[in-house]
Amino acid sequence: MKLWWAYLHKYGNIQVKEWYAGNTYLDEARTSPNVKRFLEKPFEAASYEEAQEVAKKLLAEPAASGS
Repeated sequence: MKLWWAYLHKYGNIQVKEWYAGNTYLDEARTSPNVKRFLEKPFEAASYEEAQEVAKKLLAEPAASGS
C-alpha cells in the first residue's frame, strides 16, 4: 500500500498525488487559489486508480478539510 493525498481543484476535478513525508503539500494547498478543498491527512491505496476512487468518496463528504 502507498500513501496518497488529494484535493479538489477549483474547476471541479480531483487531483490525486502520491504522499511523500516531509513535503509541504498541505501548506501549498492551504494557500493556493486553485484548491477548493483538500484532505488534511494521507490515505492508503494500492494503486493510483484505487486512490482516485477513495479520494472521490472522501472529498464528496462535507467534512473534507481545507475549505
